[in-house]
Amino acid sequence: MDYDCIIVGGGHAGIEASYAVSRLGFQALLITQNPDKIGALSCNPAIGGLSKGNLVREIDALGGAMGALIDATMIQYRILNRSRGPAVQAPRAQADKHAYQSAARSLLERQPNLSIMMDTVIDILISADASVTGVLTERGHRITARTVVLTTGTFMEGKIFIGSYDAPMGRLGEGAACGLGNNLRAKGFPIGRLKTGTPARLAGDSLDYDQMEQQESEVPLPFSFDCEPDSVLNRPQVSCWITYTTPETHAIIAANLHRSPLYGGKIVGVGPRYCPSIEDKVVRFPDHNNHHLFVEPEGLNTTEMYLNGASSSLPEDVQHAFIHSIPGLKNAHIVRPAYAVEYDYLDPIDLYPTLESKRCRGLFTAGQTNGSSGYEEAAAQGIIAGINAAQKMRNEQPLVLSRSEAYIGVLIDDLTTLGTKEPYRMFTSRAEYRLALRHDTADSRLTEKAHRIGLIDAERYARFRNKIEHIAAIRTLIDNSGSLAHQLLEPHCRSLKERPEFEHFPDAWLEQTVLDLRYEGYIQKEQRLAARQNTADRIRLDPHCDYQSIKGLSAESREKLSRIQPLTVGQASRIPGIRQSDIAVLMVYAAKGTDPTRRQPSTGEDLNKEV
Repeated sequence: MDYDCIIVGGGHAGIEASYAVSRLGFQALLITQNPDKIGALSCNPAIGGLSKGNLVREIDALGGAMGALIDATMIQYRILNRSRGPAVQAPRAQADKHAYQSAARSLLERQPNLSIMMDTVIDILISADASVTGVLTERGHRITARTVVLTTGTFMEGKIFIGSYDAPMGRLGEGAACGLGNNLRAKGFPIGRLKTGTPARLAGDSLDYDQMEQQESEVPLPFSFDCEPDSVLNRPQVSCWITYTTPETHAIIAANLHRSPLYGGKIVGVGPRYCPSIEDKVVRFPDHNNHHLFVEPEGLNTTEMYLNGASSSLPEDVQHAFIHSIPGLKNAHIVRPAYAVEYDYLDPIDLYPTLESKRCRGLFTAGQTNGSSGYEEAAAQGIIAGINAAQKMRNEQPLVLSRSEAYIGVLIDDLTTLGTKEPYRMFTSRAEYRLALRHDTADSRLTEKAHRIGLIDAERYARFRNKIEHIAAIRTLIDNSGSLAHQLLEPHCRSLKERPEFEHFPDAWLEQTVLDLRYEGYIQKEQRLAARQNTADRIRLDPHCDYQSIKGLSAESREKLSRIQPLTVGQASRIPGIRQSDIAVLMVYAAKGTDPTRRQPSTGEDLNKEV
């Protein structure tokens, strides 16, 4: 083998996968069409947000790169949802997009065991026994490897659309990765088409900020747990701006809908309902007189501004007209037009929860290749795919996070159990146990696992243990302080810092302890529910089971179980349409028909042994 692992694609999933595999001691090759675009922020120049900020902190707790990268390059920081409970609050930061790319590339170039190659992968090499053996590139290189991780983003058979113009690209000005999607189709992989889009970028010096609302930065706090408690980042901070569409804006768009490839039939891929284009907003919400737009800086060394909320595939003359009808944008100069992009993706139901392919051993996929959207969702899948590629090569148990352990667990379980027909985005509402999945607790939930795998070194682990011990000490002091625990349940209770026995503890640790106390009853209820679900998740099913032969299953359940091939009774119970009576039949089958010590041919089976 030329390499232990080949990672295809240098986006956020590819960064995390290659970083994890190489740090775990395996020789990795990252193949990307353009090394200068490693870590590119293709759409919004921001990291984090509601539920997405939780993902970033979980990635960091597992030893990933995204948290440290945004800490080094952020230019505005905010905690979203401050008016609501801590369980649905999350950090978000604007990034200097060029600095972020530079930092990401530098991180990978300095990483031992990792090489970078500029080329385009057009096919996957598969042996007669359905194991991956490497890749074939556009320039004719046949490169062998024990495992392959596909992270192709929007580039696999990508096509962009601006009005009547279309071209094979994954991003404006960057050619598509042609051949790979068609070759995977020919090999029997279930490939579909999705669509997303991005708004115009404007010259900042052509805007009238007096007509917009200023949105200033909060005190910039780190995403990464690998820092001192109560740290404040020493980064320059800039403002974002808020403006609104107008009835004139909507009239211009409505009059030109027939010129949109989205409504003209040229685009066949399904777009995201939760992040509609400006055309979609006008059509779907005809009673709305205006829509929020956020004017966001792309970096410290550029005047370019990102027009968040106005993604479009309308012709450029229409884009000019409707943008100039918006307050503050009357004289806006469009540096880059908005466009839609359509691309191939792999149906994630074809994957185990390890993110390994069910039809090709050693092939893992992550990110938009699996039908998700967003940098954070991609990075979360990337680190899991990288870890499990390494665990497979070690012949050790895979890492599969449950829905009660992490937003990452919710993300991957949703994709591999439910599939997706539109670009999947993480929301707090998707997580049943979100009270226990606060962004500030990600390290307490995941760092122990990462340390056992080998992605958290001894020094960082010692700092983590010190934090956990001090939080336990804070809780002991509270419990031993008479009525203090009851006082802290009051929303306006004075700060613990005012009491002398707590004054030497960092504010962040005090706040986390108080939140744990206030939500303790609710979290315990979630934990009881999770325990019942986790019991079902520990009952394994044969991933090669012939469900047509199991008596007692409904016809609908036979069809769905045969398609999804769940690894556990718990996963089977989350498949829409599976009846409780069918779950009872599966539990009897699992108890009587499966030898729990028997090894199966894939990495995804032994989920009862946690990493």
